[in-house]
Amino acid sequence: MPNAKPTLNSFIDDQPVTPVQVIVAALCGVVAIVDGFDVQAIAFAAPSIAEEWDVPRTSFGPVFAIGLFGMLVGALVQGPVSDRYGRKPVIIGSVAAFGVFTLLTAWAQSIEQLVVLRFLAGLGMGAAVPNFIGLTSEYAPKRLKSRMVAMMNAGFPAGGFLGGMVSAQLIASEGWRSIFILGGVLPLLLVVILVLFLPESALFKADRAARTKAPADAEKAMALIRRLAGRGAELSFEAFDWSRPEEDRVGLSGVLASGRLAGSLLLWAAFFCSLILFYGLVSWLPTILSGAGLSQENAIIVAAILNLGAIAGGIGLAWLADRFGPVGTIASNYVFAAVVCIVFGFSVGQALPVLLVLSAVLGFRFGGGQIILNAFASAYYPTPVRSSGVGAAMVAGRAGSLTGPLL
Repeated sequence: MPNAKPTLNSFIDDQPVTPVQVIVAALCGVVAIVDGFDVQAIAFAAPSIAEEWDVPRTSFGPVFAIGLFGMLVGALVQGPVSDRYGRKPVIIGSVAAFGVFTLLTAWAQSIEQLVVLRFLAGLGMGAAVPNFIGLTSEYAPKRLKSRMVAMMNAGFPAGGFLGGMVSAQLIASEGWRSIFILGGVLPLLLVVILVLFLPESALFKADRAARTKAPADAEKAMALIRRLAGRGAELSFEAFDWSRPEEDRVGLSGVLASGRLAGSLLLWAAFFCSLILFYGLVSWLPTILSGAGLSQENAIIVAAILNLGAIAGGIGLAWLADRFGPVGTIASNYVFAAVVCIVFGFSVGQALPVLLVLSAVLGFRFGGGQIILNAFASAYYPTPVRSSGVGAAMVAGRAGSLTGPLL
């Protein structure tokens, strides 16, 4: 019908990109950067801690794994909370939590203390990820969704890369505790910025208003929608179609409703398999390469280059996904990833330039592939269950990330 009301999704799709969308993607990208730095800090510090405490390097398996287990639990519990109360409060609380416990890690005195602190920090890290992915996706127009989410999510490997380069210098000059002080202070400063400048999801607020029929909720939603429409826009809540075809459920039951069972199971399997290897590499590469004869500084740099490749992979594969579709792009990418992984495994003892190139390509394929999986998951689920859906996929991925370092 020519006079049919637009949905908010179609309205966002038809609008040019506005400053508020750029602000959301940029702030969520910064959250991803500090998250990526904090997640990988323990891997960069492990060889120095083992030397200072005179403990076997293999004793860090549980330390690596428990942080990832904390991320699994955080991703599991955040979904219903975020889908009921909003993305912004969960993001702020999560960033504050991993900032505090990362900072406290600088004063750890034993493996047991590291295990406890990395678990608690992991809870915050795991709860943050589905929400900054979901929030960016909800502000992105369909034509740019994969690229916007991928560029934002590239902050995670960017944090790992920058953290590795900084850690190599800081550990040499100030000792391993300095990287946890930096990794704790940065998120705590970021909390203030998020409180002041990060908007709540317009889709979340509008969905709540459509359910409650409360004028106050409608006005809060419209305040965000008008920012998307630009200056001078005169819009009313009644100008949009607020019909709700999805079942009005949150949590796992909502994720699997409306014919999404098979798609969700396949998505979970992809997350699990992808993150087995990526986190196994991220956690152990510095230790493995230094044990194979590389200097500790060079071993950290090779591991950091893995993240640099992931940034390039996320952006490059996102362009392909927007142009040719996400499913074929994801599937063909992992075929290449398998080949590169085998080649890398036979090249551990090679010269530094060879390792740097292979690490970059491996990061492009596995890290970039994971970024596209994240973008696909955020687009697959509707607004009422988006955080729960992405969170459930993240739980499957965290199970893989937990398995990788232990293996």
